[in-house]
Amino acid sequence: MKFFNRALTGLFLSAVTFGLLSLAVGAIWASLQARMSDDGFAPPVRERVFAAEVLTLTPQSLRPELTVFGEILPRRSLELRAAVGGRVVELAPNFREGGRVEAGALLVRIDPAEAEWARDTAAAELADAIAQEALRRRALERARDLAERGVGSLTAVEAAELAVASASQATLARRQALADAERQLADTEIRAGFAGVLSEVDLAEGRLLSANEQFGRLIDPDQLEVAFRLSTAQYARLVQDDGALPPLDVELRLDLGDQVLTLPARFTRQSGAVGAGQTGRLLFADVLRPGGLQAGDFVTVHLTEPALDNVMIAPATALSDGTRVLVLGEDDRLEEAEVTLLRRQGDDVIFRADALIGREIVAARTPVLGAGIKVDPLRPDPSGALATPPEAEVALDPERRARLIAFVEGSSFMPDDVKARLLDQLNQPRVPSGVVARLEDRMGG
Repeated sequence: MKFFNRALTGLFLSAVTFGLLSLAVGAIWASLQARMSDDGFAPPVRERVFAAEVLTLTPQSLRPELTVFGEILPRRSLELRAAVGGRVVELAPNFREGGRVEAGALLVRIDPAEAEWARDTAAAELADAIAQEALRRRALERARDLAERGVGSLTAVEAAELAVASASQATLARRQALADAERQLADTEIRAGFAGVLSEVDLAEGRLLSANEQFGRLIDPDQLEVAFRLSTAQYARLVQDDGALPPLDVELRLDLGDQVLTLPARFTRQSGAVGAGQTGRLLFADVLRPGGLQAGDFVTVHLTEPALDNVMIAPATALSDGTRVLVLGEDDRLEEAEVTLLRRQGDDVIFRADALIGREIVAARTPVLGAGIKVDPLRPDPSGALATPPEAEVALDPERRARLIAFVEGSSFMPDDVKARLLDQLNQPRVPSGVVARLEDRMGG
């Protein structure tokens, strides 16, 4: 019985001892966890600084360039139409699309047989009418002679005079008929009204043409103009106080693939009406040197507007919502400010902001930039390129340096060459701040 009591007592004491040991181990582990947290294994919260391109706002006088599209039109052209109907019996050797012809050159001949027959008939009828008129005049002279001698009557004289008048009218009608026949014969030959280039040619020898049928067009390639349309707002920026347009510098550009053809033009007039279903204003300018252009070409028309004074220009990426920019403030923190947008010109914007003269703004906004953000400003050097400031370096205390080195050495995802480069940087007296921030971000993850 004594043995049994002693066994129970020993078991009870063992259980109490094991429980106390468990409590002690738990307390020690909790203390270690707290100590490890207090030693800074969680990375400190650091403010991120972003690099940003900035530029200084300087007021200047600018002449904005207005860009629209236009079509090249011929200033002088001639529709080739058949004045009389008939079969085509002859074509000029150069009568084809793009063929060049001289002024007065024969282009098309229509079968003249019918016209020649009509002319010959009219000529014969005219000769007969002239002969009849001559007979009537001699009869009139005889009647007058008999009347003067007292053997003729006045009635016979009047009848002879009426016959002469009728014969004169018949002769006049025959002369008119002959003229019409000669004109129709001449119309069987179609000649070039001026030196130019043939276009829209649609004719072959042997074809039967109808009267007034068009079969081509003659264009003067040395006299071209460009037609272009401005919106109402664009037109309003150009028009003067008296409602007239000033002399405009016009430049035409034709994209030829490998190169761009640039030609000058001179503004001449504007259309008298807007046109059904159209808006804005249609303007015309004469091409001063048309070499390389053809009627029907579509070109880019560049107009230089009147000068704008005390304005600033910046990349379009500097603006948000069309009127807001980010301004570099104290301690390189960003502030938002309003500007007055005047023009959009290609990839740039022209605006007025008198309160921001001399200050720096962000040239290219990104989603991470906004009011209150601190930035490393990248300013253009004198050559126009952006100067990149050297990366900041920090001095590490021994404990922080040891934690970073241990993290790099124990990392399983870093290549050996990257590890060697990072360890070399971490063992230097001063370490790039970017390297430290990236490593501590990964440690915190």
